[in-house]
Amino acid sequence: MNLKNFFSFSLIFFVSEVIFANQSRVLNLAQGFILSRLSFHGSLHVDADLSKSQKLEALGLHLKSVIGSLKDKKIALVDASLDPKKYLKGDLEDLLDSKDEITTIDFFFDELIVAPKKFEDHNSILIELISGHNLQDHQTALMACLPEFTVSLDLYWYYFQPSKQSCQEKISQDDHLSYLDQERPLFYTYEAKLDHKNNPQDSETPLVKIMKTIGKRKIIRIFLMTESEPIEFFDAQSAGLSFAIFLQKMLSEFPEMSQRFLNQEDDILFVDQSDLQVKAYDYWQLLSWIITDSNYPEHLNKKQKAKLRRQAMLRISNKLIEWEFSLNIGGQMVSVDLRTYHGDLYPLSANRSKVESLFANAYQEGDIVMHTGHSYHGNGLFDLSKYPKSSLRDKFQVLFWNGCYSLGFYFQSFSEPKRNSDLHLIANSLPSCVEGSGESLALGLIALLSGQTYFEALAQMDKVKTQSCFWNPGRVVLAQ
Repeated sequence: MNLKNFFSFSLIFFVSEVIFANQSRVLNLAQGFILSRLSFHGSLHVDADLSKSQKLEALGLHLKSVIGSLKDKKIALVDASLDPKKYLKGDLEDLLDSKDEITTIDFFFDELIVAPKKFEDHNSILIELISGHNLQDHQTALMACLPEFTVSLDLYWYYFQPSKQSCQEKISQDDHLSYLDQERPLFYTYEAKLDHKNNPQDSETPLVKIMKTIGKRKIIRIFLMTESEPIEFFDAQSAGLSFAIFLQKMLSEFPEMSQRFLNQEDDILFVDQSDLQVKAYDYWQLLSWIITDSNYPEHLNKKQKAKLRRQAMLRISNKLIEWEFSLNIGGQMVSVDLRTYHGDLYPLSANRSKVESLFANAYQEGDIVMHTGHSYHGNGLFDLSKYPKSSLRDKFQVLFWNGCYSLGFYFQSFSEPKRNSDLHLIANSLPSCVEGSGESLALGLIALLSGQTYFEALAQMDKVKTQSCFWNPGRVVLAQ
């Protein structure tokens, strides 16, 4: 995967008029986006001798390519679960039992989307989909519709780019038989209707609800789990650099922020044969080396500086660090307990049990729980459905899921009625970038802790523009 397009920040806000079947509600959208309902009728043609499960799988893959086709237009599905049975027209058994040489599967697609405001004047859009049947026979055509960095056809549905010139040539070329069957086309084009919804702004701030929750405890607990890459990939656009910038922004806003439970074995950083004595709590010095690659001791050469910079990065990686500072909220002094973990969050790594324990603890104790990193196409360790109800909080809680397209991939996980109805989610509707994510996350958190609304917090986050992430990732906030 491309690190530049890894992360997404999307926040969903409270919109009482838009209530899903499972009672989840949209609160608000990031500035420049609209909420709409997209619908179209479709027909998929497959071989009749396929089994029922194979026909259903073909329809599922066909519908799944909606994700990539919409993403190509900077439009996102609110719910990306896309169970094919949900969209079938007519009796399931009759449709899938057809004995004709070619089976036509009719369906009706109808889902909420988050779209750029430029679509506000559109009543419909054209949407291209991939068949989902006999794809192994059409690899050349599929590769023409995928980004150059795609190494596997398994994710064609997510990276599908119908607007790409090479893809348009395949879709529109006259000699269909060179890569597709006229009776079972590889590409389908539908006209989808748009029905725009209201997007009112939220009124009550999350800080007010948090203060009601903590009561006499007078401690706000915040957890942040961020994904790292191998240290050899540490560069100007790495996740490690973004995490360091997050810490720098927080230290700038809260100068008294201090660390607790220090790991004493990390007090000394090594450069070749000589020890460079660095106070482990001197994070300004460490962050200066990491972020600006400057302010090193004068006697160090280029190689030694690089080694010292990487050790500084390791100093804040792969460990749970606890920070504390105080806030004056309406004349009341409140302590903030911020716990950060920057490390390997890969679902199949040897680190899995440790990370699951971190998330379980965060979901049980945290007033605000933040994750930034890969979405793993719906299989991330931050997925609420991975944890028993007993380990989930029964009080108000704000979640930040800062992964590419995390809104669509984890909508069902958030909306399952396995926990209380007082949960807010900040999630991504579109892909985003690792570069700038740390600064954006810090600005959003600082805004919420200062008593701003979600809409105001999103506006602060949207101020961050970088060379690799110059588009708005479409932040959204949901309430359960």
